[in-house]
Amino acid sequence: MELLKLVEYLDTLLRIKEIEDDSLNGLQVENSGSVNKIALTVDVSEAAFEKAGEIGADFIFVHHGLFWRHPVPITQTIYKRLQILFKKNIALYAAHLPLDMHPELGNNAQISKIMEWPIAGDFGEYHGSILGKRVEFEKPVALTDIVKTIEEKLSCNPVVWNFGPDLISRMGYVSGGGVKMVEQAINEIRVKNEMLKRKNSLFMTQYLSDFIIIDIS
Repeated sequence: MELLKLVEYLDTLLRIKEIEDDSLNGLQVENSGSVNKIALTVDVSEAAFEKAGEIGADFIFVHHGLFWRHPVPITQTIYKRLQILFKKNIALYAAHLPLDMHPELGNNAQISKIMEWPIAGDFGEYHGSILGKRVEFEKPVALTDIVKTIEEKLSCNPVVWNFGPDLISRMGYVSGGGVKMVEQAINEIRVKNEMLKRKNSLFMTQYLSDFIIIDIS
């Protein structure tokens, strides 16, 4: 397949040019012009690039790419990573927020599908876009049950900092870095009891001025 045709398809599917982000989304590094095998990884690394080369991939799709809002010198780590891509003729494509927020393929959409929580609306505005979802349980659910569900369905071992309630009736989640969502969570609390949010594979429940943090990174 022609590289630029694949890039055009992905740009359209993920609305790359429509979504404001700190990441330089889209094609970050070009190859010789064709794609035969695609590799996928969350983060860029020398190990990931080397492995892609070993399996014969000539296109890597990543969530966290090499280049972000500000220019960086092509030295040290950046130089070494680019050197591998050039040597092995591998193109690099990044999709950060566009992947987080895609209604079908996105990280938040997949969390919703896997966890099967009752979605009550949107939560988490960032750069003018809504990333996550608000959850409201018909009956309050024990925090221990929420943690157990996360363990089973996401195959992880959460670490819980419990400074809040034992029962949760309302929560929200956001995939990716969600530090800037804290103020939004506080505003939600003024309306209802609890709030749950996700930061870098991190779930956080807030009750009044207290927090329950479930880290699944």
